[in-house]
Amino acid sequence: AANQMNKYAELQNEASLGNDVATLNLEAAKLSLEKGAIYPALDLLVNAEKHMELGQRWVHSYDLTLEVLTILAETQLQMGKVDKAMEVARLVVDHGKSLNDKFRAHIVILQGLCAGRDRHYDLGVEKTLELLEMYGEKHPKKLLPGQKCVEKAKLKKMFPKGSIERLMELPLATDERGIQIQTLLVDHLSPCASFGSSYQSLNWFASARALKNTFKYGICSVSNMAVLNMAVHLRLEGHYEEATEYCEYALRISEKIPLKLGSNHGHVRMTACGAVFSASRSYNYCLNELMESRREFLRAGLASKSIMPTLGYSTVYLCVGLPLAALEEDLVAYSKDAKYFGCPYTMLQWALIVRQTILNLQKSVNDPTILRGDAMDQDEELQKVEGHAHKMTLRDINTHRLLLACYYSDWDTAEVLVDALDEYLDLNDNFLARSHVRRCYLGLAGFALGRKSKSAKNRKKYGAVGKKMLKSFTTEMKYGSVNAYPMVTMLEAEEAPSKHSYDKAIKACARLGQIHHEAYMCERAAEFFEEQDDEGWAQFYADQAVILYGEWGAAGKTNQLKQKYKDRLSTASQELSVNGSIQGRPRYSAKELEGLREIDWESFGA
Repeated sequence: AANQMNKYAELQNEASLGNDVATLNLEAAKLSLEKGAIYPALDLLVNAEKHMELGQRWVHSYDLTLEVLTILAETQLQMGKVDKAMEVARLVVDHGKSLNDKFRAHIVILQGLCAGRDRHYDLGVEKTLELLEMYGEKHPKKLLPGQKCVEKAKLKKMFPKGSIERLMELPLATDERGIQIQTLLVDHLSPCASFGSSYQSLNWFASARALKNTFKYGICSVSNMAVLNMAVHLRLEGHYEEATEYCEYALRISEKIPLKLGSNHGHVRMTACGAVFSASRSYNYCLNELMESRREFLRAGLASKSIMPTLGYSTVYLCVGLPLAALEEDLVAYSKDAKYFGCPYTMLQWALIVRQTILNLQKSVNDPTILRGDAMDQDEELQKVEGHAHKMTLRDINTHRLLLACYYSDWDTAEVLVDALDEYLDLNDNFLARSHVRRCYLGLAGFALGRKSKSAKNRKKYGAVGKKMLKSFTTEMKYGSVNAYPMVTMLEAEEAPSKHSYDKAIKACARLGQIHHEAYMCERAAEFFEEQDDEGWAQFYADQAVILYGEWGAAGKTNQLKQKYKDRLSTASQELSVNGSIQGRPRYSAKELEGLREIDWESFGA
């Protein structure tokens, strides 16, 4: 009916058909959103606003205007139309009668601030604190000395013997004001403080306050995330077992919360996987969980956010060392959907960076440490972002260039990149896999430069970088990380090269199926024996490296080694490097996203 009236207005050049038709479009849009068909919903909402009687609509049609514009702003934001969404949301904030009426519009504005090309997280913190103050909730901008200890003591009293089982017994929250306060703390203050640069201490404070408030208000739609945020802090402090327990409770709380449009189930699973399970469980386990979180995002109608777990998936995939071709194919599909659904541009850039890294490994290029090719040009991409977003993109470009510099043994470039990443040596990253990749290649490059640098000063400087990275992985291993052991053996081998240390590292990588690291260690072992004038072992390890790089799908790197050891490689290794036996499979599918583009009318009768 709504579509018929909209078509009539279009044919008759009628600008507006009145509030009755606007209401008809609104109801049709809500049905569309209920089924997750976002595109038809957006068209209907645009028509609903067009048909409204514009003269003093906030006076004569306040409820209709409030509902149409609020849902329109939320839907535009989901579709990546950030500027339009914030413009509509500001209209609601300017004309809304109460804080409750304005709340959803305020949320759109907060999310929009952090979704632009500058990713202004610090401003997001400041605006969230202003909103909390409107609710009578005063929070410090920085924690005073000893304040964290006081808050920790209060939390311990609430959880006897460290157990959070009491949370499962709490009733569902009914206080609308309390739910809104919790939403501001969990979904906005905590993450903005975490990703920003000026208010990071507020991340823990917001998480602790939200967890305490759960006992005050009961279980609400963000309680699972409140528990999970505390799990992340426990992991960062080295309490892996307790952090995992909190994660499992967060997922159990998710089961108590209905999965509906806008639900955070996918975000909870994704964060649990990226920030905690990646420390206490194998990366292979995390791959499946990240794809499940993507499906949960889609079931909640969150198309643009469903791209986030794919970003995490690609990073974990690199950690595991599965065949490159399958991931490259996934990233092509991912990039298309990221553009289509208007994701924050830095998320699209991540896909471009990883894909170009893979292409530089797959192909023989003139300068493989420069991210320039079919997927992207690093200089052009840096010009497209500014502020904090520029800093994030530069960090990720330098990290993947360092990866390439290590594989292609370009130690002059590696030296420049290690210096460029100096500020991230001590960074405690919430997303562990991203930190894992960065620390791995900082450590490998550090020890290599510690041996190869011409000056004693630089050898000491870069050797210290290698030792720092080794210490970080050793600490993680002591805390219980199953993914840290191969890193420890690799860095130990590079710190004190010997046949025994290289064999130990090769075996550790092979046991976890990390074929790329196994190949890298074989290459370093070949280089070690070549320096010792031991041609027999040099050929043996070079043969293994060529075969393993071929299995990984890094043809560009394989060709480099074949050229370097052309007089030593066996015929069998050269043949096997071309005909690898390991095959990957693409995991990314746009099939679920198709449902967001149209309404399944037949399902309404089900």
